[in-house]
Amino acid sequence: MKNVTRSIDLELKNQYRKAKIFLKKYSTNYAFATQFLDARSKRETIIAYAFFRYVDEIVDNPVSKEKVIDELLSAKNQWQKIKKDKTIDESNPVVWMYDLCARNNIPFEYRYL
Repeated sequence: MKNVTRSIDLELKNQYRKAKIFLKKYSTNYAFATQFLDARSKRETIIAYAFFRYVDEIVDNPVSKEKVIDELLSAKNQWQKIKKDKTIDESNPVVWMYDLCARNNIPFEYRYL
């Protein structure tokens, strides 16, 4: 767990790298489309899209209805934990999206999960 006040540039680069790996597994078309964006927009949209794909994969590939509910509740709990504890575990797209919203000063009421 790391403190949220780390260097924004380093954090963005780390999250971007992990998001690209995630996207290569789940979406080739989106990765292609991002080549038309400037560097910062590309990094940030890839991070956001990785979050959307993460949630989409939970719903689209259910093991069971209970498992889907558990995984979505887990994502929501992670979101709330970040808000409360101000710590992050960089291995999850939920964290990447929360941090992206915070870096871009998106009001919390718009980033409520």
